[in-house]
Amino acid sequence: MTYKRISVIGAGAWGTTLAHVLASNVEAVDLWCYEKTVVETITKQGVNSLYLGHTQLNHNIYPTNDIQIATAQSDIIFWVTPFTAMAPLAKCIQTLSQKTVIIATKGIDVEHGYLSHEIMQQFVPLQHIALCSGASFAKDVASHKPALLTIASTQKELYDNISTLFCGTHLSIEYTHDMIGVALGGALKNALSIACGFVHGLDLGESARAAVLIKGIAEMQQYLTLRGVKSSTLFTSAILGDLLMTATSMQSRNTQLGFHLAKGHTLEEVLARNNTVTEGVNVVLFLAKAAQENSLSMPIFQSLASICEGSLPFDDALHGFIKATQLHVGDIAKVRL
Repeated sequence: MTYKRISVIGAGAWGTTLAHVLASNVEAVDLWCYEKTVVETITKQGVNSLYLGHTQLNHNIYPTNDIQIATAQSDIIFWVTPFTAMAPLAKCIQTLSQKTVIIATKGIDVEHGYLSHEIMQQFVPLQHIALCSGASFAKDVASHKPALLTIASTQKELYDNISTLFCGTHLSIEYTHDMIGVALGGALKNALSIACGFVHGLDLGESARAAVLIKGIAEMQQYLTLRGVKSSTLFTSAILGDLLMTATSMQSRNTQLGFHLAKGHTLEEVLARNNTVTEGVNVVLFLAKAAQENSLSMPIFQSLASICEGSLPFDDALHGFIKATQLHVGDIAKVRL
């Protein structure tokens, strides 16, 4: 199947990057933007300076603040909004049930544990939904550096159709039918990235971060197994690839958040500094809740939840985190100097 026009919902760094890359294979990309200033700068200057710096965007991109206009002429939509905005925006698109939706949004519903494709299933049949995830920083991809993405769908034919959009680009893609695994992996890695950023902020060294990373993966695996995720899915770009990239890089918003929490800043202070959404916090809170409800051993995520919530004095929460990692730190008071 050949697509002449596609829609991208969400003009943050990754949504804009996907629009930019895929525009080379279609006649037009309709890009829905939340901010009016983003529409203005793309229209007048050809850049999304708010989220993607000075990257000159493909001229086939047509930005708009009107979600009906953004979706009216295309059969396929790439969904790249914050997780909490998915359902409210989906309700606004009158013809959504007739579209194919490729979800690049990562997250998990704290109260019920719903994943991104499960949210979208309220509006679109599952056979018309796919997930797009993987180890890819927007800045790298927008600069035409290579990356590997994972496409998950119950329908291999849908993957085959989507793959035509990536032909000739610097993005490689791989297929899996394990949608739960890809959705969960993309969400959970953000939580573990906060933990690794926290270790980095405490200046405990790369060896300590590696130790927390491997222990955190073991905690993640418990919940992945509980949800029936196939072990082979762990070794895809969507899970292990994305995790290794984000948990070890300060380009990651979640790693940055953990770093600043370790410096004693409150969650509210850290979030107020950014104009982007950090999805990992809600995932940390969800995992702490899931561990308690399902008798899972997740001391790293549970102690991290106390730090994010501010439910304990910082020094007490810090002691709990260090104990959970099983690292021999010595005098924890000196760690904060």
